[in-house]
Amino acid sequence: EKQLLRSTLSDDSGNLIILYGRRRIGKSTLLNEIISKKDVYFLADMRETPLQIRELQKQISEKYKDFANIIIPNWDALFTTLKNFIRNPFTLVMDEFPYLVKNAPELPSIIQKEIDMGNLSGINLILCGSSQSMMANLFDSAKSPLYGRASSIIKLGYLSVFHLQKLLNISAEKAVEEYSIWGGVPRYWVERTKYNSLFKAAEYLVLSKYSLFYDEPIILFLDEMRTSMQSNSILSLVGNGVNKLSEIAGRLSKPATNLSKPLQLLIELNYLKREVPFGEKEKNAKRSLYKIADPFLNFYFRFVVPHRSLIELGLNEMVMKKIKSEWNRYVSAAYEDLCRLSIPFLLKRKGNFIPAKRYWNKYTEIDIISIDADNNIYVVGEVKWNDRIKLNTVMDSLDKKITKIPFLKEAKIIKVIFGKKHIQKGGVLYFSAEDVVNALKDI
Repeated sequence: EKQLLRSTLSDDSGNLIILYGRRRIGKSTLLNEIISKKDVYFLADMRETPLQIRELQKQISEKYKDFANIIIPNWDALFTTLKNFIRNPFTLVMDEFPYLVKNAPELPSIIQKEIDMGNLSGINLILCGSSQSMMANLFDSAKSPLYGRASSIIKLGYLSVFHLQKLLNISAEKAVEEYSIWGGVPRYWVERTKYNSLFKAAEYLVLSKYSLFYDEPIILFLDEMRTSMQSNSILSLVGNGVNKLSEIAGRLSKPATNLSKPLQLLIELNYLKREVPFGEKEKNAKRSLYKIADPFLNFYFRFVVPHRSLIELGLNEMVMKKIKSEWNRYVSAAYEDLCRLSIPFLLKRKGNFIPAKRYWNKYTEIDIISIDADNNIYVVGEVKWNDRIKLNTVMDSLDKKITKIPFLKEAKIIKVIFGKKHIQKGGVLYFSAEDVVNALKDI
């Protein structure tokens, strides 16, 4: 991302850059590492438009002193005035741009006009925001005001477990455990470093009514929607094992058709995912399960929401006891996701495999299935988050499961086992947590 930004900003003719991603993902930090003292950084807030314009005017006047003396009644006037002051190329960052648009919906169209008229020549304009849906609406269709105008569009995603391991200087196994709570969000990582253990950090950052992240989902949801009630309800159910659409609809006493849009929005935001068995088409799959995609939200709705009454009473130790009793099972599910994601990297010398999926039918369930479609080779495997694994026993179980899957009976198969620690492989294709974490370093 730094390389792309620096390359775009090196063009002095003027460019529009759109940078967005969920809150706490590191957008502002990235920008502050890229821009220089000659540039203008403006952080918007929720005040009325005239106050926002005046604040930006102050920021620009640090560069052009006379700019502060001009009466600027609206956004149109601001950009019209600014073009007359440009002496040397510079970058103007408008951070938390959605706050500005909320009070002035015409702003994107004004920027479009200024770009089309060439009035922003010499200005590299960066629009940055945490409201992913609103930022995407700026450019995602021909009807969008800034469609086709941006030189670079960057959606900041999650960092990998590899980088978390390096930050905390811990083993790969410990990194998987940490990632199962904090996911790939840099701000969570930074706060985590202030505590000497994972559980202590979880207790002080999440499991207290005074915690920094105690109301985190509400903050995230309100970036994208008017109310967080429905999203909270859906993720509360999914986080506690209500995974089928019919079950979710039944618990909410709503027709399943009424949930299509809120579910799709949560999927687009990478907060929720819809799993279908390997080999079935996503669109028409009759067997599908909803799972929370974001590790932090998964932890929150699994352990915080059901025990809020205890937390409000200060009985955090009771909640922590519950977490520890379910810890291995919880981390195991997170590790499975990482193993599936690592397949193309771990097996790149054996074929062009896609990220793996789960498979299940009425007779069996398998953790890992992937395919190299060019050569019609399948990867089939199991994941065991245990300190000790009997490889022969696991392999025998896997062989039995394979016989219950029709499309694998005559297929060419590579069998793999994923475990926690390094062990003697005994001729079995086996990967440890360290193998998985290292494989994901470049994503």
